Amino acid sequence: MPETTESTPSALATTPKPRKLTPRTIASKLRRAELLLDGTESHPEIITLVEPFGYTATKRAEGRALLQAAQTQLGLSQLSRAVQKQKTEVLVETEKVARRAYADLAAAGRALFPAGSHGRTALGLSGNTPQGLTAFLRAADALFDGATNGPADVKAALAAHGYTEAKLTTEHAKITALKAADSAQEGAKGGAQELTPQQNDALAALDKWAATYLKFARIALRDRPQLLEKLDVKA
Repeated sequence: MPETTESTPSALATTPKPRKLTPRTIASKLRRAELLLDGTESHPEIITLVEPFGYTATKRAEGRALLQAAQTQLGLSQLSRAVQKQKTEVLVETEKVARRAYADLAAAGRALFPAGSHGRTALGLSGNTPQGLTAFLRAADALFDGATNGPADVKAALAAHGYTEAKLTTEHAKITALKAADSAQEGAKGGAQELTPQQNDALAALDKWAATYLKFARIALRDRPQLLEKLDVKA
């Protein structure tokens, strides 16, 4: 009968992806690692006892680097979310201005040209104002393009009621600004989503290092409970 060998988990097994972390959990992980590292470095006795277990200056520096990486990722993620919020606020205000510019010109066009006329057709005025942003931008471009480059009589009628070429250029710029604000907001949103996995990966690596170190610190300091307390660990 062939000999069977008991299988053991590989030390190189892939670490599962961490769950979505709350700000409180993130702060707790960072604080725990910081206390372990600072407590060790500030007490030579602890260093002497943990070094035989592989926690030399180089190994401890590795932990410090992981802590700094996690802190950096956390800061970047918070910043990206703040940028996303600011871009969203700008988008909301810019859309209000753009929709007002569209509504005013559309109202002038409807007042000057009856339904079914070539004037309304030139301005793209059919149906209600689109609510969705993409459809609205398309309708706004059609309206301003028709007012600027449409038939001469349409342009003349609009100019006689205040919509000169200069004013049309100024008002159309509000539509262009909305496009830019929408693009900026989407870019900021994408940045925040990209950083979240990076943040979680950095925290997972730090957490793994700290958890392993804590196990060996308990072994190294098992006869010195007062030193464990220096690491903010209960004996």
